[in-house]
Amino acid sequence: MMIHNNKQIFGNKQIFGIIGLAVVALLGLAWWGLNDSANADAQMADPGDGGGMAADTGSYYAGDIVEGAADAPITVIEYASMTCPHCANFHTSIYPELRAKYVETGKVRFVFREFPLDGLALRAAMLARCGGAERVHGYLDVLFMQQGKWATAQDPIAALSRIARLGGMSEAAFQSCMANEPLAEMVVASRVKGSEEFDITSTPSFVIGGKTYSGGLGVEEFDKILAPYLGEG
Repeated sequence: MMIHNNKQIFGNKQIFGIIGLAVVALLGLAWWGLNDSANADAQMADPGDGGGMAADTGSYYAGDIVEGAADAPITVIEYASMTCPHCANFHTSIYPELRAKYVETGKVRFVFREFPLDGLALRAAMLARCGGAERVHGYLDVLFMQQGKWATAQDPIAALSRIARLGGMSEAAFQSCMANEPLAEMVVASRVKGSEEFDITSTPSFVIGGKTYSGGLGVEEFDKILAPYLGEG
């Protein structure tokens, strides 16, 4: 199955250069409000699981984006880029079934971590996190569902701007979000940490039981991988 490889775009050092570009290029755009479309309890990762990252949470959602019970038998960590079409396919076509089967039943704790492959992916990730804990899952859902429109538009920033205006978020709030350097650095750090700790080189990638699986896994593939951890294999 095809995967989106970060080595074809830029290395770890180069991604830090997009932080300043994102802040400057996105000033003047609007943000949007969004009702939370995920009926899940968004929570910070426990500091001891290697996922939590300290940050000022006053203006954005910080740390891992988590769904599922903290005491679930197994944790699945996804590394994804907001501009990766295979990531969008996973979230729109596969994850809903996976969530219903494993996350909502208390069997799996699902952790979402950003692995931005380009500047636009960084911007979209920052936008989602500025929705706060109550809305972060909803923002991710919309961005992945609409990815084919905003990420491939002739002017993707203008496309995001149009969505923002329709949502009614103030220009000042959006500017504040895009100028939030600690937030940008946190998203970039997620990518670097994934590369160094789990040898992530492409998106989507999943870490299950300490092992990294690359590519858009289907529900049946997850069934086989998860069965031994759930006493079903």
